[in-house]
Amino acid sequence: MSNKRLLVLVMLLISGIGTFMFAAPAADSPQVIRFEIWSAPGKSGGGSADQISIQFSNTSADRSDIPGSVFFDILQEFSFSGIEAKELLSFDREVRDTSFLNARFVRVINHGGDGWAGDAIAISLGDGKSFRRIVEKRSLYPRRGTSRDGGMQDFNRTNWKQRIYWEEDLQKIRADRNPVYSSRPSSSR
Repeated sequence: MSNKRLLVLVMLLISGIGTFMFAAPAADSPQVIRFEIWSAPGKSGGGSADQISIQFSNTSADRSDIPGSVFFDILQEFSFSGIEAKELLSFDREVRDTSFLNARFVRVINHGGDGWAGDAIAISLGDGKSFRRIVEKRSLYPRRGTSRDGGMQDFNRTNWKQRIYWEEDLQKIRADRNPVYSSRPSSSR
């Protein structure tokens, strides 16, 4: 092998090792969002066999007119089955982009008519092993819509005037940005 080729090979090898050793983690490395959902099947609304969704949006659903789409400007949505949410349901989802956490609103909805008695929610973000709390355990009461304490249901165009759901200003309840809502350090499983 010629000296020139050997020099090029060594340079490439050193360059590759240097990049590997000193490069910052990829900006799009996946993170894990954890939802903890407490439900109260004995409360008004009971359990549900419907799909329940957690939506992050910049538009409030607190409006009387029927929108062109009940999906508004949803930045991110996560769903679970009401059947699985007995008392405490904890589930993780891998996400590459966490910009949805800058959304103005977070809401919990049920498109179906089988009311779900969600009681509280907590949201954390981490790497799968350690997490920091984004939203401390937060009551899903009072509800919005036709009942302040009924089962979440009917978040659809057909039953828009009867819908019952929960919605909060996410930026006001973020524990990692508002010390008043942060009561404990980050948690891990």
